[in-house]
Amino acid sequence: MRTKKTLCLVITAIFLLCIGATALTGCNTPLTAREAYDELMAALDLSVSGDMYGPAYDPETSATNGYIFYYKESVRTDSMIVNTNVNVHCDQDAAYKLHVDEDLMVDLYQETWSISSVTGGTGTKIGDFGFIVGPYPDADSAEERLFYTERPSDGVSATAPEYTDVTLYDDMTAEDFVASDFFRGYSLSSRLEELRNMPFEAFVFDEEVNGDYGAYRQINLVKLTFGVTDEYIADYAERTGERSMFEGCTYVEIELTFGRVSNIYVYRTENLGGGFFNLPQEMYSLYISYLGPNISFPNAGGYTADPALLDRTDLAFSRATF
Repeated sequence: MRTKKTLCLVITAIFLLCIGATALTGCNTPLTAREAYDELMAALDLSVSGDMYGPAYDPETSATNGYIFYYKESVRTDSMIVNTNVNVHCDQDAAYKLHVDEDLMVDLYQETWSISSVTGGTGTKIGDFGFIVGPYPDADSAEERLFYTERPSDGVSATAPEYTDVTLYDDMTAEDFVASDFFRGYSLSSRLEELRNMPFEAFVFDEEVNGDYGAYRQINLVKLTFGVTDEYIADYAERTGERSMFEGCTYVEIELTFGRVSNIYVYRTENLGGGFFNLPQEMYSLYISYLGPNISFPNAGGYTADPALLDRTDLAFSRATF
């Protein structure tokens, strides 16, 4: 009798585990093309709702949607790779409350590498630059100052660099930096602008065109795989005078998590020789987190003092070496 009861308990436990696993993984719910497009547009609006200069600004959700954020972007062409990291972060206490007014900091860094082909790895660093804005490290006061890493002057190679001092203006705060014209070019809304303005007709979700195309929902994840029409690519170039981020792509993958854009991948097919071996290559990627990692400032040991810079009165900073 006890054996039967034990067996029943084991079977029940296994059954409950299976139900739990199913609940965690969930089932895929297919979305129509229109549903997928509407989900994407709503997620784009929410993603940039914290950008005070963006088209969907909502101050009530700004703390966690597009104001405090981190993104990592990689743009690959036939000859170079440009990697950009932007981190707008602040202190978060034990109750998960963000202290934007007290501890807002911004880290921005971009580097450019040469490559021999779209399938090749990075080669020589062409240049890099960056800014760190936030509480002045090891200072007597809490006033905020602008820091920078290293930016090669025009025409100077990265192997023998000479550096140009960059000052936006004196005593710039992190809030000032986020609101500056310079930062707008690196804002989250700037990275999502083309997608936000794409019409429904530009997207190709038809599985008959490509068996991998389509969209589905899985609990809090929505995944879209689609192509982009040639007509849109040509029209974008004519309207803006710039190349679309999707020009030459074979397909695009976008992941929406909890109603916001979390990942964008743009692929093109590269022939690896012989005319028969093709491999998808990542032309563009964008990863977004809506709670920027709270990276502490380096202490004084993380900087190399440069008397020529430190003696200046218009801006107190030292050249970074990390």
